[in-house]
Amino acid sequence: MLRINKGKQDTISQLENGKILPLIIRLSIPAVIAQLITFLYNIVDRMYVAKIENSGMDALAALGIVLPITLIIQAFANLVGLGGSPRAGIKLGEGDKEEADSIFNVAFLMLAVFGLLIGTVTFAFSKQIVVGFGCPSSAVGFAVSYLKIYSCGTIFLMLAQGLNPFILTQGY
Repeated sequence: MLRINKGKQDTISQLENGKILPLIIRLSIPAVIAQLITFLYNIVDRMYVAKIENSGMDALAALGIVLPITLIIQAFANLVGLGGSPRAGIKLGEGDKEEADSIFNVAFLMLAVFGLLIGTVTFAFSKQIVVGFGCPSSAVGFAVSYLKIYSCGTIFLMLAQGLNPFILTQGY
């Protein structure tokens, strides 16, 4: 039988019986703050890159081209994490820990494979990708360098972003 501590029971009670608008506001504030921090990082990054002497505008253009590519890569992590964690949560709620563990293991393997595959493809075809996204020829070198560096860490990004929903599913 699942044991739920008192604080968690209060949260469950609020989710079941609370008013919708205050719950939406309370639960969305952390997500909004996280997005603001991410965008603040992007803004500061762009401020420094734009000040590079003689090539700041090209480097800034490269960042603008690579950003949507990185968001597409992150979408694959969300695909696995946000798709698998509710299934694991349902199984945990049913008391089927073994099946929940199996779902987690498959998600971990998928994230690792996606990370290696996407990272390798992105690294190998970085020039074709940035040119396909419309990168100006003067900024291609910056964009390729930036994307190659990013692609080297793709597996870590995929694991971190894709497994985070599983932590939330467990209530931690």
